[in-house]
Amino acid sequence: MNVENVKSDQIHRCMQCNTAYAESDLYCANCGYILPHALGEESTKTRAVQNTGGNPLDLQWGTGYFHHRARLFLRIEDTDTVIPVPVSAPSIVLGRKYDGEGAFVDLTSYGAADLGVSRKHVRIEHARDILQVIDLESANGTYLNRDRLIPGTPYTLRNRAVLQLGKMILRIQFA
Repeated sequence: MNVENVKSDQIHRCMQCNTAYAESDLYCANCGYILPHALGEESTKTRAVQNTGGNPLDLQWGTGYFHHRARLFLRIEDTDTVIPVPVSAPSIVLGRKYDGEGAFVDLTSYGAADLGVSRKHVRIEHARDILQVIDLESANGTYLNRDRLIPGTPYTLRNRAVLQLGKMILRIQFA
């Protein structure tokens, strides 16, 4: 955000780390904190933020809240490559070279075959204000923050979580 041409009383600052942010931002770029306006004026979560007496709620790292305007990115740990995931569809499959129906993110060009990613490895579902990940009986397993997922069981995806598909390690990023 360019704050040089903005009056100091018009600059918005993160309640958690005091970093300047644009009014269109949903999460603080520095600490990942959910910005209060992203929760909406009518939200009970907003009222809870406003009623803390200046002490911000710990909604940043690991939050499961996914704003309806938020975007999802996967960051490959070893290369810092960022993969956008289209969350406009209610369900997205992650894997490699899959010709099925529906939304799909092909990880083949990121070395998925060598890292043990299945053709249909996991499905990410967008339900209300959370994202859930479901292992699709992948050959080499799926891990969320080092815990192996039970195939077919939904788990909440959280901001900054580590998602491992086979040996491919991805960092979840809400933006």
